[in-house]
Amino acid sequence: MISTHWRKDMNKPTIKDLIKKAVANKENIHDGQVNWNWVSADVYMDNAELKLGYDEDTLHEVINGLENGRTDLYEGVA
Repeated sequence: MISTHWRKDMNKPTIKDLIKKAVANKENIHDGQVNWNWVSADVYMDNAELKLGYDEDTLHEVINGLENGRTDLYEGVA
């Protein structure tokens, strides 16, 4: 299981932080459903812009897992 909660540098946003921000963006909700393609795009852009260094495989695994109902990968997002 991927740890999305632990952070070495307390000032560095976690993957969980990035996803929470993207899911909270009203532009990423359509007909009451999360548009995971847009959430994914926001997470990847924030990761790149902020130079956070999360690798693409980890981001992909967490986002796709959530999209497919794997809430164990990220607590708090359904």
